[in-house]
Amino acid sequence: EAVVGVLNDTGTLYIVRWDGSASSWTQLGSNIATGINPAVTKIFDINYENTSGDAVVVVGGGVDPLYYTWNGSTWVGPTTITQATRTTGAIRWVETAVRKTSGSDELALAYADANGDLNALIWSGSAWTEQTAVGTALSTGIENNAAATTMRAFDVKYETVSGDLLIMWGNSATVDPRYVTRTAAGAWSAVLTATTFVEIPSIMNMAAEPWGDRIAVGLQNDTTANSNDGDCGIWNGSAWVNTVNCDVA
Repeated sequence: EAVVGVLNDTGTLYIVRWDGSASSWTQLGSNIATGINPAVTKIFDINYENTSGDAVVVVGGGVDPLYYTWNGSTWVGPTTITQATRTTGAIRWVETAVRKTSGSDELALAYADANGDLNALIWSGSAWTEQTAVGTALSTGIENNAAATTMRAFDVKYETVSGDLLIMWGNSATVDPRYVTRTAAGAWSAVLTATTFVEIPSIMNMAAEPWGDRIAVGLQNDTTANSNDGDCGIWNGSAWVNTVNCDVA
């Protein structure tokens, strides 16, 4: 099975399913009207729970995230994530990550709104809980927000073996990225600063090592002064190592 989301140029989202055997595509549920221009945002994401195999679709566009579930036979939603209390702007960027440790159906959600706020929640397989790293949003000035939040200056990934979570973002035109961690047991760190990077992160992408707990990150600086330079680095499970200004042109 595969589940695919398609957002057209008028802001209508379609969720379709391939059955995996008969090369047959069918739509799940009704068209989802978001009213968002997909040229400058990514307002939805899809992931499968690791153990159950259920799919979870998270959709932004409004002030509160919405989610849908698909268990292989029943499509449920939209349901409002009422725990998302720490942001007030229309949601422009949505990223989810799946925890791959045995027996877990946990997902992580990070999203940025049009006010430049960044927040995170955890899906247990049945309910959402909001991050407790800080009593407010993780950031109230995510980098390169602009009114429409035109770049994704954050990412979220789980360490594959430990099940610990890492969320990283560029913050308010500052050189050093910010990040938080969450242990598999559920303990959030405070907001931390990665001081070994040298660029202002406007665009960010992370990838988790499939056989260990390392996470690689690439950062691009879109500010005029630094002309799209970039950094690279490795999270080794406890610290940032091998950080380098890997693109200076």
